[in-house]
Amino acid sequence: MIESANATVSRPGFHKRFNAEAVEFVKGQLGEVIANTIGAKQPKPTDLFKQFNRVLVSDGCKWNVHEDLRKLFKGNGGSASLAACKLQFTYDLKASSVSHAEIVGGLTSDSDHAQALTPSIQAGDLHIGDLGYFSIDFFSDIHEAGAFFLSRYKIGTTLFIDTGDELSRLDIARLLRKNKDYPFIEFNAALSNKLLPCRIVCSQLPDREYQEKMRKIKKEARSRGKTVSKQTRLLSRWNIMVTNIPYNSLNAKKLIQIYTLRWSIELLFKQFKSTLALHKTNHKNPFRLACEVFGTLIVAALIMKIHGLIQHKLWKEQKLEVSFEKLFKFLKNEAHLFLQMVCDKSMPIKATLRKLIHRILIICVKDTRPTRKTSLQKVFAPRKGKVTRLNNLTLLRFTGKN
Repeated sequence: MIESANATVSRPGFHKRFNAEAVEFVKGQLGEVIANTIGAKQPKPTDLFKQFNRVLVSDGCKWNVHEDLRKLFKGNGGSASLAACKLQFTYDLKASSVSHAEIVGGLTSDSDHAQALTPSIQAGDLHIGDLGYFSIDFFSDIHEAGAFFLSRYKIGTTLFIDTGDELSRLDIARLLRKNKDYPFIEFNAALSNKLLPCRIVCSQLPDREYQEKMRKIKKEARSRGKTVSKQTRLLSRWNIMVTNIPYNSLNAKKLIQIYTLRWSIELLFKQFKSTLALHKTNHKNPFRLACEVFGTLIVAALIMKIHGLIQHKLWKEQKLEVSFEKLFKFLKNEAHLFLQMVCDKSMPIKATLRKLIHRILIICVKDTRPTRKTSLQKVFAPRKGKVTRLNNLTLLRFTGKN
């Protein structure tokens, strides 16, 4: 890169410039990129987001770093690395932009980080998280802020139902066993001893998805020397969601559709490692580590913006999707061209970009499979079946038996 830019600085001199000021500069540039992408007019992939201020999806990415950084980024130790860091990342699906990014120690749990997100939650926001972000305190803070949460249900979390005279603990496994003939079930409940009001939405998995899920669960159990319980087998047959979004605001099927879009962010994190090589940062200098991570996020934010704009056009006109993976790899291979556009003032930028977009529309289209739907196909063609709303759950209070 130094040679391409015709820079006069030496490699040792370049390395020494990674300091606290450099970190603040790169972090500031990331903020500028985020602010500009949020401020731009954004295409909306679906009307599911209209009622929300922002639709935030959080995830984390962990990797080992040089052992000299163990005081700053503590690892698990033992047979694992002494030093590890984690990128905590929140993406706004509605604005197609990065809303939060932070580098923390590898031992920081997602649920701990969820609490750090609380001050940034605004009224009308929707936060979508996986089980790592399942935190009753976090959900309560979101609810009190006038915002909404949508999460998978964590097995073992206590649920209470109103039986008329009192609140009784619910045996959710028994409920699902009694209603196994219904593809969708939903009901109101109170979450944990905090009695946080919520909706529980359950959808049965197709046999193929269930078998694949059980294969992973059994593999994980074997690696720990354990067996899979009957209750786990039963509950794994269902996707169970918990939310505080009112029934009259968004029905059960649309909730499931929204959560489906979360998988696109998990795919993005795979690209952080496989294509942008985020996990290969192994420097002793913590400032260089931070600069490289935030620099990678700048690239990711720009690519995500490009993806969102092209995706909107392609889906609207041809009902096709742009592959994140293909787009990441394509733009990585063409990185020299972007550098050339910056350095060579005589280069026709608009014409070059038009050619790049034309190639993207040809090369980066996601492959379609008759037996496997893409994320947007699932959103616009949801599963069929009637949603059964359970109102009288008096007979399904907790018995302590399975």
